[in-house]
Amino acid sequence: MRICLTRRQAVSLLVLMAAGCGSSSDKWSKDRPAVFRVSGTVLLDGEPVEAANVNFVPSVGTHAAYALTDEQGNFQLSTFQQGDGAPGGKYQVTVRKTVQESTPNPQGPDFPPLVVKETAIVPEKYSNPETSGLVAEVTDGGISDLKFELKK
Repeated sequence: MRICLTRRQAVSLLVLMAAGCGSSSDKWSKDRPAVFRVSGTVLLDGEPVEAANVNFVPSVGTHAAYALTDEQGNFQLSTFQQGDGAPGGKYQVTVRKTVQESTPNPQGPDFPPLVVKETAIVPEKYSNPETSGLVAEVTDGGISDLKFELKK
C-alpha cells in the first residue's frame, strides 16, 4: 500500500506532529513533581573525581536523580531533563567510578575480549546507598554547594 501526500498535506501533518511534541500537558510531564537545581562537588582524598556517577536515591517514593562529574569533580543533577535538578526530599547518595581493562581476543577484534577486569577508583562502599554514608536533603530553594569528601 502506498500513500501519496501533496506537499501541503505533508507540511500540515508535520506541523500537527510537532505541535504534539513538547506539550506541557503530555502524559510524560503531566504528573511530574517540581524539581530544584542541585549541584556540588565530589572529592576523593581532597582531589576532584572526574567522570564519577553520582546518584540520589530517594528515601521515600519520589524520583531518583543522577549526574556525571566533570574534570573538576563538579556535578549538576538531572531527573527528567539534563540539569533540571531533583524533587524535594531526603536522599541517600552514591558515587561510583570504575575503569575496565580487557585482554583482546587473539581471534580478532570482532570477538569478545578474553578477560574484562573492572577496578573501582572510588571505594566500593560509596556505590551502595546502604553503606555510602552520604545523604542530602533537597529543599524548595535547591542546593548549589554540596560537597562530598570521600576517603580511600
